[in-house]
Amino acid sequence: MHSLQHCLVRSDVMRYHHDDLVREVLANDGPDAFNDVKKVRFMAYIAFWYTALAGVIERYEELRDKGAVPADPAVDSLLTEEFKNITKPFRNSVAHCSDFDDRRTLELFNHEPTIPDQAAAIADAFHTYFRVHKRPKA
Repeated sequence: MHSLQHCLVRSDVMRYHHDDLVREVLANDGPDAFNDVKKVRFMAYIAFWYTALAGVIERYEELRDKGAVPADPAVDSLLTEEFKNITKPFRNSVAHCSDFDDRRTLELFNHEPTIPDQAAAIADAFHTYFRVHKRPKA
């Protein structure tokens, strides 16, 4: 349980960098608001946020299915096949340094309006899950 939570926290670091960058860009609506440097930062934050979160999801489901950790209806209801079918291939394309124009990387952007909100909701549900189920380290 501790290692799963630790992985979620690493994912959160990228999530919070992403959110701060989005706020920064929205606050500056000039022509340089989303310059090339910010685009690279944005992609790095997205890549490693979703990559880490996909790992958390995969490990949680594995442990849950083995009965090693309790299932949670709030978490489980957010782990839709559609979300996993988008983020897992994306994670694989990022983690394995695929071509820049790898379809698995680019497919994520066809779902851009919904994926960040669902990823944030999943992370929040996991945080609630850990508050309820985490035991002190022995």
